[in-house]
Amino acid sequence: MPFGLAGAPFTFRRLMSLLFRDLDNVEVYGDDVVVYSQTETDHVKHVEAVLKRIEEFGLRISKDKSQIAKSSITLLGHKVGNGEIKLLPEKILTIKNIAVHNSKRKLRQFLERAAFYSRFLKNFNEIAAPLYKLLSNTKFSWTETAQQTYNQIKNMLDYRQMTLRLPKIKKPFTVTTDASDHGIGAVLSQSDRVMEYASRVLTPAEQKYSTIEKECLAIVWTVDKWRPYLLGRRFHIETDHIPLQWLQTARDPHGKLARWMIRLQEYDFSIGHIPGKENVMVDYLSRPDMEAELPLTAYTVGSIEGEPLELVRQQKSDPKLREVIRVIKEGADVDKRAMDKEVIMLLRQKERLRVNTYGALVWQDDDKNWVAVIPKDWRRKMIHECHQIAHTGITRSTDLLRQSTYWPGMRDDVAQYVLTCQQCQLMKSDRYTQPPLQSVPVTAVGDLWSVNVMGPFPQMDSGKRYLLVMTEHATRWVDAVPIADQRAKTVTEYDTYRSGSLF
Repeated sequence: MPFGLAGAPFTFRRLMSLLFRDLDNVEVYGDDVVVYSQTETDHVKHVEAVLKRIEEFGLRISKDKSQIAKSSITLLGHKVGNGEIKLLPEKILTIKNIAVHNSKRKLRQFLERAAFYSRFLKNFNEIAAPLYKLLSNTKFSWTETAQQTYNQIKNMLDYRQMTLRLPKIKKPFTVTTDASDHGIGAVLSQSDRVMEYASRVLTPAEQKYSTIEKECLAIVWTVDKWRPYLLGRRFHIETDHIPLQWLQTARDPHGKLARWMIRLQEYDFSIGHIPGKENVMVDYLSRPDMEAELPLTAYTVGSIEGEPLELVRQQKSDPKLREVIRVIKEGADVDKRAMDKEVIMLLRQKERLRVNTYGALVWQDDDKNWVAVIPKDWRRKMIHECHQIAHTGITRSTDLLRQSTYWPGMRDDVAQYVLTCQQCQLMKSDRYTQPPLQSVPVTAVGDLWSVNVMGPFPQMDSGKRYLLVMTEHATRWVDAVPIADQRAKTVTEYDTYRSGSLF
C-alpha cells in the first residue's frame, strides 16, 4: 500500500491490529506499539514476543523513537506511567506562546490545542465560552472579558498540576456533575483520585431548560460520555440538586425527564446529594462562616440566577427582608405595631437569624444548619422547581424545600401551588369515595332512549355499513337499523322516525 492513498492509514491500522491481536499485554495505536507488564521478567517475555512478530512479518522499527524497559513513556503527547497521565512541558509552552489578540485564526489555534487537553481542565468549555463566541461570524474585537478569559486558561495550563490517575477497574467509580446557566461539567474519580474532567457549553435551546432539566442533562451526557468505564459496573453519582435523588423512583415523570430516565436504565448507579460544605459548586451564601471566594454557580433546590451575590441583592430589594436585615445588623428597636405580619413572624425567631459574611440573611433550622431566607419574588419559582421532579405532595415538597431554604408561611405557599397543579389534577386519582351508580328514572314508555352507532361493517347490498342501535329504557326494547353513514343528520332522521313509529 503506497503512501498518499486515502485508505492507507486504515489499511495499516488493520494490519497492525491483526498482527498483534493474539499477544497479551500489547496495545496498538497507528504505528505505536505499547508493551506493558507487571514485573521485569514478564516484560522481557512480552517485548521478545513483539520483536519476534515484527521480524517474522518483515516490519522495521525506529531505534531512536523506541522506549524500552521504562517506568513511564511518552505517548500521543502525554507522559504515561506509574498509574498517572501527565502533560509534556514543551507542549504546554507551545500553546501558551500563541499570540491571539489580533487574529481569529490564531485564537482558533489556541482553543483547538487547549481543548485537546480539556479532560485535564475542570469546566474548560464553560470557561472558554467568551472566546468561542469571538470565532462566530462577527467582527473580531478583543475585549477585556476576552483577555481575562485568555489569562485564566493560560493559568490553568500548568503541567505540574495537570495530572490524571489511571482507573483501577475493580474499584467503584464516582461521577460528580454540575450545571449552570451556560454549561455543564463533570468529574470522574475513584476515592478522590481524578480520572478525567469533562465539560461543554449549553446550546441556546438547552439554556432555556429549567434547573432540574439542566442538572439531569448533565448526568445523562456525562454517563454516556464515560460509558466504557461505567456500563456493567455499579457506580455512584453526586449532584448538588436534591430533587435528583428521587430521579430513579419518580412515579410519573414526563417529557425530557422520562426519556432521560429510560436512557439511564441500562446503568447500575445510585444518586447522592453533595452538601454545600463539601462541594464548592453549590450555594455557599446560605452558610455564614465559609471564607471561600468562589462564584455561585448553582443552588441546592430551585434556581438562583445571575451573579454570585444575586441572592443578597434580591433580599435587599424585598422591603420586608430589608427591614429584618436592618433590625438584625443595627440592633434597632422593634415597633411591632408598624411592622408587616411577615416581618413580625421572622423577628419572633430573631435568635435563629443572622446576616452572614456575604450580607445574606440566613436562618438556622432544627438541625443547626444555616439555610437561605428566600425573597418573595423567588418563592413560586423555587416551589415549581422542587415540585416538578416527581409531583410530590404538600408535605414531601415542603420537606425538600426546608433542607436548604426558609420563609414564613412556606407550607401554605406549597399547599396552594400543589393543589392547583394542573398535571397533578389530571394524573393523580381522586381520594374521595366515588358515589354508587344510580338508575335513571323513567316516567313513561318512549320518554327515554339510548342511542349508539356500531360499525363500519362489510358493505351490504343496499350500500349501508353501520347499525343504529336504540334501546327504550322503560321496556328494554332494542331496535337496530342499518344506516349508510354515521353523520349526525342521518342518525337524527332515523332516530326520530323509528322511535316515533314504534311507540
